[in-house]
Amino acid sequence: MAAETRWILRPGADLGLPEFVPITVESITIGRKADNTLCLPAERFPRVSGHHASVQLDKHDVVVRDLNSTNGTLVSGEAITERVLKHGEAFELGVGGPRFVVLLSSVVEDAEGATLHSGTVDDRTVPGPRRSIGTQTMMMLCEKLGIPDGGNVRTMLESHGRRSKRTLIVVSIVLTLALLAGLWWLGDLGAVARRELEAKLQRHESAVQETRAEWEREMQEIEVARRTFRAQREKLEAERERVTKSLRELEQVGSRERGEFERLRRRLVETTRALASYDPVDLEKTKLEKVHRVEKCVVMIEVLVTFTEAASGKRVYVRKDANGGWSTSFDDSGELLKKESNGSGFCVTEEGWIVTNAHVVQKKREVSRVSLGGDVELVEDLRVHVVFSGSSKRRMARVVRWASVGNEDLALLKVEPFERMPCLAGLDLGIGRPERGADVYLIGFPLGTNALQQGDTVIASTFRGIVSRFVSPYLQVDAAVHPGQSGGPAIDARGNVIGIVVGMQNVHEGQGSSAIGYIIPVADARSIWPPPVSK
Repeated sequence: MAAETRWILRPGADLGLPEFVPITVESITIGRKADNTLCLPAERFPRVSGHHASVQLDKHDVVVRDLNSTNGTLVSGEAITERVLKHGEAFELGVGGPRFVVLLSSVVEDAEGATLHSGTVDDRTVPGPRRSIGTQTMMMLCEKLGIPDGGNVRTMLESHGRRSKRTLIVVSIVLTLALLAGLWWLGDLGAVARRELEAKLQRHESAVQETRAEWEREMQEIEVARRTFRAQREKLEAERERVTKSLRELEQVGSRERGEFERLRRRLVETTRALASYDPVDLEKTKLEKVHRVEKCVVMIEVLVTFTEAASGKRVYVRKDANGGWSTSFDDSGELLKKESNGSGFCVTEEGWIVTNAHVVQKKREVSRVSLGGDVELVEDLRVHVVFSGSSKRRMARVVRWASVGNEDLALLKVEPFERMPCLAGLDLGIGRPERGADVYLIGFPLGTNALQQGDTVIASTFRGIVSRFVSPYLQVDAAVHPGQSGGPAIDARGNVIGIVVGMQNVHEGQGSSAIGYIIPVADARSIWPPPVSK
């Protein structure tokens, strides 16, 4: 008999694909673009890149390769570049993205070339034997009992006599015990699943309560603003009525005081314009336009730190030996020794000056050289890239100034200017301290590239809150702050930068409260601003 190896992809149940997808070629590509072998709709899978991954048959294994996708290809939760998968292993296109299981099956033919067995799923023929768990178990028991494949069971029982009967009784007892153990195990799994479900329900209930409290607070603020608008409107309407009455009186008596007449007319026009400006809808629209203008100037910062040998300039790699320990090498074998991080910043001038936190670009880099003993010395290599909100292009940046002494946590970066580069009109260090309870907007990239993006384009997030109190040297804000948001701007309702986001409230044992954040007042940026004069 001859065996021909074939492979099959089994997509996740929510992808809208058949339960089994048989592959008739040795290599396919998966992505959102139409020229892929397996094209996924862009509107359903925004995190999948245009050409995300390739899958290729290599003898009796399947090799999965990542095609430089934005959100990566994962196997068992680990991002991979290339990985050999066995039968039944799965890969995932981005965290939480579409998932596929690799299935290998052999088509067994007899000497006359007739297929002995085939299964059909969704009108697609899937070659290979499909045995149930019970069939496999009985085959194993027959093998243990010495019953040949295809033999006459009745004849075997008669020849073995009472010994075979005792054996069947033992087998029945073993199967019964196995069934009871399986039921116990399933019951234990059910208890664990119930506890996890109860924990999720408690978290969701807490989130609902927080959202309800925030909604009630916003409704109270809206009601206060509505009463203020109504009072101002009534005052302006009364003023307009008085001016209109004066104009009518002047027209009736035929006054020649044209100057007074024109002055009152201009006052009427100004009053009418001021009255229109107290429309809540127009006020909110104007406020959001200023927030969006600043949002375009916010950048996501990507930091990569590697190490090279001082003498040879070769990069340092690490690998795991047979005893489970780690060793270093300089021959490009193993994994590159590196540190990666993300953060936020914002461009303040058309020359390409970017403000951020010092800890975003490795604040604790007190020593740039590390000795491994003997004459081996490692040199740290820092590389920084930025991506503007609304774009996908990574641009090289360099660190120009640090301010990381004491409570200072600021840095100034420089990027090469380009055409139509979004930027603010500078950094006004004279902005006064905002009032407690004033609106504040925090703009940045929470969770960096791990957050959902629009394909390859990164989009900054905006969190609205209020200034809750002053805790020297910081401003405390009642607004969400998450990892990756540090270094982003904090602005008021008029679009003025009032500070730089620096972190969230620590609770205990490394935990934090993302609902309480802290910002560095913009006046404290004098340690890095204005930038040095170019020579």
